[in-house]
Amino acid sequence: MTPQEQLCEKMRVEQSAYCLWLTAQPPEEILNHAYEYSVREDIILATEEMNLTPARVRALL
Repeated sequence: MTPQEQLCEKMRVEQSAYCLWLTAQPPEEILNHAYEYSVREDIILATEEMNLTPARVRALL
């Protein structure tokens, strides 16, 4: 697995944990965090498409 793949996997695991936490919250709290969830998803998708330098990947890991 490349460092960039490791980074993407780490981000997906963190997002999955966040999703589990979020779905356990009351509806009002879910709505309060909906934008944050959406932005996090966008960041993951963008990161998967980027060609990051090894130094940047290490910094993010």
